[in-house]
This record gives sequence, C-alpha cells and structure tokens, in this order.
Amino acid sequence: MVSPANDVIPIAYKLGFEFTNNMTKYKALILGLKVASLLDIRELQIYGDSQLVINQVNDIYNIKYEKLCPYKLIVIYLLNEFDRYTIKNILIKNNRYADAMVSVASLAPIEIEDEEMIFKFKKLSTPSYVTKYSEIKIYYVTKAGTSPLWYANIYSYLKDQTIP
Repeated sequence: MVSPANDVIPIAYKLGFEFTNNMTKYKALILGLKVASLLDIRELQIYGDSQLVINQVNDIYNIKYEKLCPYKLIVIYLLNEFDRYTIKNILIKNNRYADAMVSVASLAPIEIEDEEMIFKFKKLSTPSYVTKYSEIKIYYVTKAGTSPLWYANIYSYLKDQTIP
C-alpha cells in the first residue's frame, strides 16, 4: 500500500494452503482491501499486475475457472465498503514494492498460523568502510621474506583507492 504522500506501508502475507497464481493475486487484493478498510480509508486507487484479475473484477473478462468465483465475490463485497475506487492494470516491472514483499514473504520461515514477522529495509548510500570508523588503522605483519597477507591488495584499495 502507498499513501497519497508516497509513504509505503509494507504488508505481506504467507499463504498456508494450495493455490494458483491467480488465487494469490485475488488474495492479495482481498487482504489489501481489508487493511484499507481497517485503516478507515474511504477512497482507493488500486493497481495490480494481473491483467486477468483486474479485468475480471472490472467485468471485462468472464471467470472460466470456477474456483476464482468466490474470490471475485469477496472483492466486490469489500469494494462496496469504499466511497470511491479505481482499479487498473499495471506492468509487473512497475509493481516493484509488491514484488519485493512477495519475495520476503515467500522466504520468511513462518511456521505457525498468524505468526507475524516485522522487516525493516533501509537504503544505504555509502559503503561500510566510509563511516566514522574509516579512521581506524589496521596493521598486518608478515614474516621476513614472505608475501603479504591475501587481503593486502584489498586493504590498500579500501584505504586509499590504490590498486597495487
């Protein structure tokens, strides 16, 4: 979910039952609508990367796979709780937040029903060695007549960007 101020509200769910890809797209829409309702949101702009689901909800496509019918009915029921909404299809490449949350949820080791895990992500703009600790001096010692340690070239580069 993304607020009007472009604040991202990261929410992901891990499904613990057998499902098809289109079922997951419907389930994501249903869960998003439930969260929006809990947050007392009255107007929605909904974007989804499943052309099939979006067009079924908009009554452009008919549902041929009967197991999707209950999902659409729930979506229509939930949409009626909002004052105004639009639902549009977007390209998968433009749905990067959703894709990231899918990856996190699919890899998270959630074993117990209703167990919750909280993830925080932060973009780092500088490498780890460019910090207040970059002034720390690291020395290495070698025996006379031997070659330097394996990381000597790496250290030289990190220290003063020289390539031996």
